[in-house]
Amino acid sequence: MAAVDDEAIRVQAILKDLIRTPSPSGAEGTAGNAGSMVGKVHAAASLHGTAVTSQAVGPTSENVIEVLDGVERDLIIMGRRVGSGG
Repeated sequence: MAAVDDEAIRVQAILKDLIRTPSPSGAEGTAGNAGSMVGKVHAAASLHGTAVTSQAVGPTSENVIEVLDGVERDLIIMGRRVGSGG
């Protein structure tokens, strides 16, 4: 149980840090910039032991791509914030 609690605390710390990180549209940062939103997401995804890469979408913005191996084929999950909608 302690291991689960420790993992939850670690994950909560990552999420709190992401929430506090400025991420203006078109300037989310790059994987090479550890202090940017993209840098932090890339680092967190890399902890999973999966293949993680990034794709440039602008001069100051990249998408993070994490490839999860599947039983029958690979699954690629891409995430990008599109707006707050409200």
